Amino acid sequence: MEQLKFSNWFKLPWFLAAILFICLILGLSHIPQKYLANHMGLSHLDKITHIVAYGIITFLTISSIKFRPYFRIKLIIFVFVVLLGYFDEYTQGFVGRTVSMYDWLADIAGVVLALVYYEVKRRYQLLQYRVSSE
Repeated sequence: MEQLKFSNWFKLPWFLAAILFICLILGLSHIPQKYLANHMGLSHLDKITHIVAYGIITFLTISSIKFRPYFRIKLIIFVFVVLLGYFDEYTQGFVGRTVSMYDWLADIAGVVLALVYYEVKRRYQLLQYRVSSE
């Protein structure tokens, strides 16, 4: 029986980039509110940063998979990153940050947008390959 090895499943540079970016986001999101600059009422800017951050986490994670991720792998990545967003949002309350369901929904939007982008990009590349091979 073939041994399950990390190198059979993941591309190390992408995997490390995903882990480092997750650590960066978790670290930045747990800085107490009193040390952060005031957003001057720009609450929509906060949601955009959530969408972008969790979109990047999703894209880095799916890019770290060595083989073409099928639906089940994409579903696992979706659940993992959504739960990561929940954990991030929930634990912010312990460091004096505001816990917001809307922030978590923005995280989920970022995950969905990244998965859609990945799938559109993959299908476009497949179409380009088919056209060039004719």
